[in-house]
Amino acid sequence: MDTGVPRPTGGKQNPQIAAKYEGIYGVLLARAVAILRSPGMNDPVQAFFRLRNALQAAWAVVTLSTDGAAIDEADLDRRSAAFEQGPYAWSERGQRVESTNLGFAEARSRILLAVTHAYMPADCDAVLDLGCGWGHRLFELWVNGGPRDAAYWGGDRAPAALETIRRVAALFPGMKVAPFPFDFLRPDFTAVTGQPKSILIYTFLAVEQVFRLGSGLFDALVARFPDAVITCVHLEPVAFQAHPDDPAWDADRRYAEKHRYNIDLYAQVAAHPRLKILALDEGLMDEGGGNSLSALVWRHTPAHSGAQN
Repeated sequence: MDTGVPRPTGGKQNPQIAAKYEGIYGVLLARAVAILRSPGMNDPVQAFFRLRNALQAAWAVVTLSTDGAAIDEADLDRRSAAFEQGPYAWSERGQRVESTNLGFAEARSRILLAVTHAYMPADCDAVLDLGCGWGHRLFELWVNGGPRDAAYWGGDRAPAALETIRRVAALFPGMKVAPFPFDFLRPDFTAVTGQPKSILIYTFLAVEQVFRLGSGLFDALVARFPDAVITCVHLEPVAFQAHPDDPAWDADRRYAEKHRYNIDLYAQVAAHPRLKILALDEGLMDEGGGNSLSALVWRHTPAHSGAQN
């Protein structure tokens, strides 16, 4: 399915373009500060969704633009509004949907919320979004009924993204939310304080940009939280990895190889001795061209608990 609309592609783990993306997050931080200071921001939920929509559109405009950070605020407003209303089509579980770029962003949020709520532990006391960007998914989860007493942690590489999380957190003083520096290839969870016992972790189109993940992420999680039950949801283009010989997933396989997107997430989870795969929900969303979204869910249970991983 070729909609004619270019999609921003990423580089969270690509050192050649890391500086570009840090610059984009700088633009988003400035945009967030300006919006948070603007009139009519008294209702925190309405303020957040206004901010979320503006930053999502700004991300797309700046990412796809040749002039990047040189876009002035008025031009960014104009181009962001035009982008939001631009036509876009995709499929959900094989059903074609025709809408707009804003509608596509809303659909992705809906899918993320549905899957995270489906696997949210009843006793969840910590939520981690890895590769979180400026943290909008954490705030969306909180607004949409996420556990009220849990600690919410957003991990990303860009300092400006982490600062944006701090600024947006002021909208929700009852939410325990904090950013921490995070790199998939050098995972370090020492900044995540406390000793949570029931953790929900998720990634959303973040691991896809790490060509070979290795086992380091999972080893670091188990080492940092050995006494916790960890439930993890990867919303990533991972189904082709689970079906290496199935021609139905050839387009996804070719896409990953061409763009150097991840090729080993499923194998690493399946082979890890401390993780158990709970589900692989395939074909949740497909933009066409071979980069479909699926959900891979796994769990870690402490060795001393007596439960079987």
